[in-house]
Amino acid sequence: MPVVGIPVKQLRRLVGQDLSNEKVISCCQELGCDVEELTLINRVKCSSCENITEYTKTESLPKSCDICTHEFSKENTDYKLLPQTEVLRLDLLADRPDNFDAGGLSRSMKGYLGIENGLVNYDVKKSDYQVTVDPSMSKPESYRPYITCAVVKNISFNDDSLKNIMKLQENLHWALGRDRKFASIGVYNLDKIKNKINYKSVSNDGIKFVPLGSVKISDEFKKTPGEILKEHPKGMAYAHLLSALKKYPILVDEAGTVLSMPPIINSEDTKVTIDSTDVFIDVTGLNSEVINKALNIMLSSMKEWDKDCEVYSVEVKYPDKTIVTPHLESQEFTIDFENCRKLIGVEMTDDDIISYLGKMRYDAVNDNGKCKVSIPCYRNDIMHEHDIIEDVAIAYGYKNIKPGLIESFTIGNILPKEQKKQSIREVMTGLGFFEVINIMLTSQDRAYEKLGMPIPENCAEIDNPISIEQTIIRTELLSGVIETAANNTNHELPQKYFEVGEVVFADPSEEEGTREEIVFASAIAASKVGFADMKAVIAALMYELDLDFKLEAADLPVYLKGRGCKILINGAAVGHMGELHPEVLERYHINNPVAAAEINMSKDGFIS
Repeated sequence: MPVVGIPVKQLRRLVGQDLSNEKVISCCQELGCDVEELTLINRVKCSSCENITEYTKTESLPKSCDICTHEFSKENTDYKLLPQTEVLRLDLLADRPDNFDAGGLSRSMKGYLGIENGLVNYDVKKSDYQVTVDPSMSKPESYRPYITCAVVKNISFNDDSLKNIMKLQENLHWALGRDRKFASIGVYNLDKIKNKINYKSVSNDGIKFVPLGSVKISDEFKKTPGEILKEHPKGMAYAHLLSALKKYPILVDEAGTVLSMPPIINSEDTKVTIDSTDVFIDVTGLNSEVINKALNIMLSSMKEWDKDCEVYSVEVKYPDKTIVTPHLESQEFTIDFENCRKLIGVEMTDDDIISYLGKMRYDAVNDNGKCKVSIPCYRNDIMHEHDIIEDVAIAYGYKNIKPGLIESFTIGNILPKEQKKQSIREVMTGLGFFEVINIMLTSQDRAYEKLGMPIPENCAEIDNPISIEQTIIRTELLSGVIETAANNTNHELPQKYFEVGEVVFADPSEEEGTREEIVFASAIAASKVGFADMKAVIAALMYELDLDFKLEAADLPVYLKGRGCKILINGAAVGHMGELHPEVLERYHINNPVAAAEINMSKDGFIS
């Protein structure tokens, strides 16, 4: 998990109190931050691009700058040593990215310590800046359709605050952007760009610009998007994000100045320095909600660093609509006072709950017996009433909740379905089978097409899957067991495998929209194996489970014709078994016969 270092001196200044190290650490821990250590870090400033590179006292001097890759060889020539700084190192927890920097963390600490109370409102003024989104950005060949923007003026930078904004930017790329896939952030010197900007796509050689980190701005350092992806360190690191595209995103103003190539690299022409006072910020991505939250966190943190800076809106013109960003308004949510008391297990008044919410930087009022809560614009983790109640518990203090005995004592016992699963494991291992445990995610091809079986209509599909091999949640186990045999063809025969575990079906009648069932599957791979071998295994299993079963002939595409059947219990079909069809074996590249079976343990009559 990534670690963020927050300068303690800056944190104390923003909180407004000279807190001891012990108080800083305890406050962060009570707020839910995972504190790794409070330590000194070393810093060097690159003489080429003036970027500050940080490294801990246990690490050696980096070989090169992490922005321009300029090699560090001679002190005060290639780099300048800066004074050490004391930092609080925190593990990044993706549910609270608004606490990833000194500005956001100080805001939370001031509320928790009672220095400030309630919601922080951030004003947005109107500007004449416009971003026009080209229709091509919504097409498959250049798909990165969403953008949100803002202008920040009258901000004062120094080496530390400039480094802070870069670190926050990268940390948000990790926490909200999934390493820039769903959101990437760009920050630019406003003085270098015109007020009308185009967000469009270009071919791999359709434009040239000097990427951020270059030694100087000149034609010899200009590169095309294709060259950046092949030659620039950032381009090579994130080229996979654009690998499916034929055209690449570009932000360019009306004068032809390139701002950036999202989500890869900014332009050196628009680089922000400590002399910059006004900046333009954009967030592009695949999800409009994610990019808006990322922008809100950036802006609210900058306002916490510098109270005098001013946020201005930007008009974003899509082909079918025009919107104005950013959206820094609070959102309304309602929770139940009694439910809050019940879940936390502490007697507190309605006014107490409202007061605790104020400590966590919400605004809350009693609205006809319900608690009406205003959620800050920078909170991305509030999705349920329980998320707000959790903050009430944090404000009350988990250390103040006294443990007590439960009202009734019962003797715990294993669930019937778990007993059945354990019995199956004991029987199958006793028969010489190896248990396998496959992951829940699979694909239509792996789960059904290779078996020659139709894809069920109630299959639960994954939105935005990370790979083409993990597009659905499994509804059967047989494919995984056969795939295990296919992956072990170089081992001696016979091979005997089984798996017993959960499968998931889409079910609108359930509260969460899905239904979970328990399934057993088994396979025998050998030079000579047939229907009778698997029948003997199933008969032994049913005998040990004290279940009566019958077999009914059935033509199933996964099995040889005349060598497959249904398994019945109490007259209901609970599974199937047989010899795998040669076409199935060919799809899995298995050269030996395989007998297999699958039983749904959740069917009526199987588990009493």
